[in-house]
Amino acid sequence: MAKATATCICATCGKEFIVEATCYNRKDANNFESYATEHYDECKDCYLSRIKDAAEKRANALIEKYNLPEITGVSEKQITYANNLRRNFLNSCSEKKFEFAATADSLLADRQEALQALANEHCAGNIEEAKIRVLEAYGLLKYYTLLRESNAGKIIELLKD
Repeated sequence: MAKATATCICATCGKEFIVEATCYNRKDANNFESYATEHYDECKDCYLSRIKDAAEKRANALIEKYNLPEITGVSEKQITYANNLRRNFLNSCSEKKFEFAATADSLLADRQEALQALANEHCAGNIEEAKIRVLEAYGLLKYYTLLRESNAGKIIELLKD
């Protein structure tokens, strides 16, 4: 075993940073050091900052595209927490599911008879409960709710797991 230690320079901030690896032999370690010096050009801080900025842009784009409501709550801390949960969800979610959830009302309106039959059979005639069951069955309930919900408490309850 041989330890490889390469000193690299960040192209973004100009700071020196160290890249280490454990290799099978000294030849592999020397090769890694050579490669790392030439190809590793971003320090951990700049990498994390870049990833965070990209995630923030994606979340903002989805919020704007689907016109998600502004979150309201009983305290700034609750609103901030709900915003963070929603942004994390937006960064890990499928945009296709948002598209389906955004059109769910019109799609279900076209299937009103089937939805009413489902409501009569399983939901004591409650068509809203039947709609929720259909959305849940297709994995769209969180998306559908986020498109309409502004209450921080309800958003936290929906996304906290």
